[in-house]
Amino acid sequence: MKSVIFTILVACTLASVAICAEEPQRIGVYDSRAIAIAWAGTEPFITEMKDLRTRHQAATEAGDTELAEKLAAVAVARQEQMHYQGFSTAPVDDILARFDEPVAAALETAGVAIIISKWDEEGLDRYPDAERVDVTMDLVLAMNPNERQLGFVKQMGDKPPIPLDELKKQLAEGHE
Repeated sequence: MKSVIFTILVACTLASVAICAEEPQRIGVYDSRAIAIAWAGTEPFITEMKDLRTRHQAATEAGDTELAEKLAAVAVARQEQMHYQGFSTAPVDDILARFDEPVAAALETAGVAIIISKWDEEGLDRYPDAERVDVTMDLVLAMNPNERQLGFVKQMGDKPPIPLDELKKQLAEGHE
């Protein structure tokens, strides 16, 4: 599995470089699915999706078939990625990177400088002696999701993710 380690550089600017070079005593772990689900309820996500639909509609109305097809392909790819992130174990670094400052603040509060998806066994194996602190809800709340998405995150509980290969197969068969 591709290592998904999200290092908060702000922590290194607040501490000495020597401290940041050492192996962390505490690492933050998170459920990547919760991040994806919360992201879908944020104002930036909603705005991006509305913009994509508006651009697609305008291209269609203008008879620009090529652009309309490209925008439709972008929408399909984003939906597929959201399925992989929200129901399986696909990395969510792209989402977390959009919230640098709130994420950094949440991690500072939790006392961790590195966060790793709890599904990233390779990444977690790099820090076998570090205390693991669950920062999932801290990260979710840092994104300021809407109440609906927050409710979905809370309902996830201990449900296991769908294995990525199985989810790809289900999507290929038309399941959503």
